[in-house]
Amino acid sequence: MVKNKLLLINPKNQQFYHGYRALPPIALAIVKALTPMHWQVDVVDENFQPLPDARYDMVGITTNTLNISKAYELAAMYRAKNSCVVLGGAHVTSMPDEAVQFADAVVVGDAENVWTELIADFESNRLQKKYYSGDNARFLMPDISFYGHNYTMYGIETSRGCHNHCAFCGIHMPRHKNYVRKPLDMIIEELQQSKNPFFTFVDNNFYGNDDAFLMQLFEEMLKQKINKKWQTGVSVNFFNNKELVKMAAKAGAAMFFVGFESDTGQSLKELNKNNFRQSNNIFGDYRSIIKTCHKNGIMVSGNFMLGIEGDTEQIIAERAAFFKNLGLDECACVILTPLPATRIFRKYHEENRLFYTNFPDDWKHYHYGKSLVKHENISPERLEQLAYEYNMQFRQRFSDMAAAFITTGSLKSTVFYYLYCRSFGKYSSGFFDRLASSMQK
Repeated sequence: MVKNKLLLINPKNQQFYHGYRALPPIALAIVKALTPMHWQVDVVDENFQPLPDARYDMVGITTNTLNISKAYELAAMYRAKNSCVVLGGAHVTSMPDEAVQFADAVVVGDAENVWTELIADFESNRLQKKYYSGDNARFLMPDISFYGHNYTMYGIETSRGCHNHCAFCGIHMPRHKNYVRKPLDMIIEELQQSKNPFFTFVDNNFYGNDDAFLMQLFEEMLKQKINKKWQTGVSVNFFNNKELVKMAAKAGAAMFFVGFESDTGQSLKELNKNNFRQSNNIFGDYRSIIKTCHKNGIMVSGNFMLGIEGDTEQIIAERAAFFKNLGLDECACVILTPLPATRIFRKYHEENRLFYTNFPDDWKHYHYGKSLVKHENISPERLEQLAYEYNMQFRQRFSDMAAAFITTGSLKSTVFYYLYCRSFGKYSSGFFDRLASSMQK
């Protein structure tokens, strides 16, 4: 029996983080696991693999706004080969009416609830144009057989959704996503399957206001001897529970990415973030978080934004100094980017303040390093220059690697930190590359 052939593609990101390969495309591992056994499935991450010169019955492409232009280009190429093209991912979920013009079908939302139906419809020659996943999150074991040693670290989910409603975030597209936890035994099984000693919990908000679940997770990781180093993104409320931070460290936490974003009550309000207990001492709140982490041998990464409503050069300079003085282990700045269908996108679009609105062609500009919005106090060219200059100031050096070792007391955590910084083009070293390679074998 001749098998149907499916090609799954993670398109190359040509606009941002050239050659970026820190994390594997988890969405494709999920789709591979969902595909019936009578299909042949090939997976290609175009960031470091060439596309095969062959015809496939179906081509599935995962997307985000950073790679959507390449995704549409690939869709056209494979449709010209008479392959059925299915698009999914964050950008498609936000803009399904746009995406469906470039594909035979689109998946809106999570694939778990619709992929089996989509495959059956294809086999019966009744493929629909849109497949909506609905609101019920469903988890399954991803097929990670294609990961190999290609990625700096593995990515593992513990949840879907988020309790927060940040103005710049697209997590709640097309509708509000409730926070749902993945079964604990499934998380542990994934951790045990992973051969990489480094991983990231890729949740939108790992904390989830759920201390009891995380305590149970950390205890089980210790019990099962999951000897890996990891990082994840958390909201500031995570650090209200000092015992939780201590247990995270015991379970292998090497670094937390914390959504600080800005430095004043007014600018945080513009982003719809409530990151502080005392609006007159936000620096003290943030500094306390960093001290708690360092006390437990955990490093802290935190970005800040430029181009927030009301920003001036002076305000931006004060924000950069604020973050420099915090003592973060890794820091960068990004230009506030109105991703499609987010609250700030709708605001700036309705106010006719977006520079680039010729979609889909202009999505190539939406990559965190370009000024997209007309600001009253600062030109787009100057904002981009400031972002570049401050990011140069925050680039890592060998002394930062040494500081990481002092903070964590762990060579493995220091290598994790190095790999994280290297993935974002902030530091590279042949010595640490060899050291990391020896640990990842």
